[in-house]
Formats: sequence, C-alpha cells, structure tokens
Amino acid sequence: MTQRPTPADTIARYERFLAADPENALLRKALGDLYHQGGELERARDAFEHCVARDPSDAAARGRLAGVLLSMHRFDEAERTYRGLLGAGGQDPALVHGLGLALYHQQRWAEAADALGRARDAGLAAPDNLRHLAYALHHCGDTAAALRTCDAWLALAPSAAAAGYRALLQLDTGDVDAAARTAREVLAQAPDDANANLALGWWEVEAQHADDAAARFERVARDAPGDARAWFGIALVRLLREDRAGAIAAFRRVLEITPDNAGAIVAMGWAQFLNEEIYEAERTFRRAVKVERNFGEAHAGVAVTLVWQNRRDEARREIAIARRLDPQGFGMIYARSVLLGLEGKREMAERLMTQGMERAVRAGGPALIDSVRVFLRKRVASAPDTIENRGVTRD
Repeated sequence: MTQRPTPADTIARYERFLAADPENALLRKALGDLYHQGGELERARDAFEHCVARDPSDAAARGRLAGVLLSMHRFDEAERTYRGLLGAGGQDPALVHGLGLALYHQQRWAEAADALGRARDAGLAAPDNLRHLAYALHHCGDTAAALRTCDAWLALAPSAAAAGYRALLQLDTGDVDAAARTAREVLAQAPDDANANLALGWWEVEAQHADDAAARFERVARDAPGDARAWFGIALVRLLREDRAGAIAAFRRVLEITPDNAGAIVAMGWAQFLNEEIYEAERTFRRAVKVERNFGEAHAGVAVTLVWQNRRDEARREIAIARRLDPQGFGMIYARSVLLGLEGKREMAERLMTQGMERAVRAGGPALIDSVRVFLRKRVASAPDTIENRGVTRD
C-alpha cells in the first residue's frame, strides 16, 4: 500500500518545483503556506517577503506575511502590515480580524474589540473571531457584551472550553449560581477545565465548602502558576480556615501577578488586619489608595487601622472620604461602628453594624468573604494575566 507523503515530503517536492521555476510567485506562496503550517516561521516569512519585494502590490503575499508575523509574536509589525493593506482600500473581514488579533496581543483591548467586532459585522463567521472578541470585551470590563459574544461563539462551535469561559463570565456578571450550574456541566465532560473549576470554586467558597474549593483552585494554580484568580481563591479558602498568614502569602502571590490591582491589595489588607498586623495593614490599604484614589474600600481600610491605633481625627477624615465614595461599603460601616463604640455610643454602633451586615451579606455567606469576592469580581476579573495565563490567547 502506498504511504501518504509526510509534510516534510510535500515541502521537499515544492522546493524542487520552485528551484526549477524560481519566478513562480504562486509556487513560492504555496511553499510559504507549507512552512507556516509546519512551524518553520523564518522560512515562511522569507518566502512571503520575497514575493512582496518582487511585487509590492501583491496583497495576498502581504496578508500571508502579516499572518506569519502574528505567529512570530511580532505584533507591532503585523499591525503595520494589516493597516497598510486596509489603508490601500482593502476591507476584507479576514484582514480586519488579523488587525484585531495584532491589537489584542498588544493589550490594546478597546481597539482590538472594535476591529474584531467590525470583522464580525462584515460577515466573518469564525469561532476564533468571536472567542477573541469575547476576551477583548471582558478585558474592557463590558462583561455583559462579552457574555453575549461568548454565547454566539458557543452556538457556532460548541466546546467545553467555550462553555467553561461562559461560566467565568456568568460569575463576573454576579450570577454565581448560574455560573456554578454551567461549570458543573462543563466539568462532567472536561474535569480539568480551568475556567469551570474557578467558577465552581467561587460558589463553593460562598457556600463555605473549603475543601472542595481548595482542590479546584489548587488544581488551576498547579497547571497555571500565573493565574491570579486561582491564587485569590486559595487566599479566600485560607481565610475560611482561619489560616491568616497563609492567606496573606497567597494574596502576595496575586499581587506579584497583578501588582496594581486595588481590590487584591485591599483584600490583603483585610487579611493582615485580621492577623493583627495593624501597621502592615495600614501600609497596604494606603498602597491601594495610591493605585486607585476613588476606591471607597481602600479609604475605609485605612480608617479601620487608624481607629485601632486610636488616631481618631485621621480616621474620621478617611471615613468621610469612604462614605462619600461608597455609602454602603463594609469597611466604612465597620470603621464608623468601632469609632462610635470608642466614643461611648455603643447602641448606635451596634445598630449601624447590624444594618450594614444586612445590606452587605448574601444569605448564608460571611461578611468579609462576600466583600472580598465582590472586590475580585469587580477589580480582578479582567486583569490581562487572568485570561492569558490560562492559555486562551496566543495560539
């Protein structure tokens, strides 16, 4: 029985053809495609650059060259090539999509979402387009639009990966129960899906199923050590177990990955406060204020530490700022209640704290953990590393 030629055999055959007819642009482009498919990126680039040098108007060669530059992670060069093609009057949706990918990998999320969306609207029906458009919208903080796009991706190309990402988006829109249901369906088919494990892990944290949550977060962190969400989940589980020093260590790992995430900084400040590291907690909360001056919970955290140091005038100033920024914030209510207690207004302090707890806590969920989860959903959700470190961007 005749054996099918290997990719190397096919490349060798085309190289012989081209040696016999070196001016044949179609042959050279076909060989460039074979190099690209086989991962021989430098040779692919050389083939297409040769075609462009011989005929600068060869849009097909330039488009293929841009695709190779994407594969080489030379995203700025790919962007320039795509823009040159589009500026010359080309409106091919595939080229607009390629531009979107080049922008996406430069972390220019809004520009990427615009380009990827234009490619979709121009008629491109490709799972990869919808996938990256959902990611870009998620990075931009438009979680509702990201969820709609993910649903379209899932309808076009059903997969556990798409459904797992949908669970994560449901979590980030605040529908924790729906996220858990979707995640369970995904994990029945793909037990190692990182997004589904994270989504179900958050539900388990709120239900105080510490062991189950820990197993999920640790599995993700083992497979993707740079996943900020997984380390955040590990920190929350350690707080549930009253392992405050361990929680602080996990929060430090989160901040190594996303150093300017105000929500993660505040969460670590609370862990330090609970561990009676008052001065460290104050420094941590002040760090969050520097990162995001309009984050009420950061100012509230500073206020709490000042109250415990009996620096009451400074605490009142921070409470006033926190109250203006977030009248329902957990930290602000806690700081005010403690300050009132210190001033002899115990009944008022207890009433304020009771009302605050009723507003802040989901049924069955502890106050601090629930507050930290809200920080995560609002502040950590679209940090670039949280998506890219799960291997869903650079193909």
